Amino acid sequence: VIAGDKMTNEQRYNFISKFGIGQATGLNLPGESEGVLHPSDSWDRRTRNTVLFGQGYTVNVMQLTNAVSVIANKGVKKSKGEATRVIDESVESQMLNAMESSAEHYNTFVKVDGYRMAAKSGTAEVAGANGQLTSIISDYSTIIPADNPRFVITVVLKDPQGSFGGLTAGPVTVEIGEFLMQKYEVPASSPRTDAIPVNW
Repeated sequence: VIAGDKMTNEQRYNFISKFGIGQATGLNLPGESEGVLHPSDSWDRRTRNTVLFGQGYTVNVMQLTNAVSVIANKGVKKSKGEATRVIDESVESQMLNAMESSAEHYNTFVKVDGYRMAAKSGTAEVAGANGQLTSIISDYSTIIPADNPRFVITVVLKDPQGSFGGLTAGPVTVEIGEFLMQKYEVPASSPRTDAIPVNW
């Protein structure tokens, strides 16, 4: 919110849209939703800030994976053979670095031995027809290996035992990551030497 303070609502909307939020993925999956991203001129003072940390709009799992893939792909979004720069490569590098620091927070139970991981966890509260909280969705998106991205893994759980994505969906990404690293004989990661601080 502090970082986005100098951006207008329209700039915020345009940035979110560049990542593919509120748009069809082009995969034409059965029942696929485009999600909801209301036009910026309809936002109230609360929404203009909540969209900066993942509330105020909805996404499906592929949209979330695509957004994380932009970070894994040096700031470029690929769709139907076309490549579009979403963010500058220097910004992408800082984001990937910060996501790796974030992933290290969960290292005791979300770790693929020999491979660096960059990740973002998520927790969403689902409101029912009466406006009351009816469900919890937790997710964990992982870029692996973080030093030479090959895969983005996203795991989404509905009403898990627990709530935070790193604690619930995170361990499932480990099983998938271990399988992928072995199946595709991905070389082990090099040591990390440029960690960016994520606490202040």
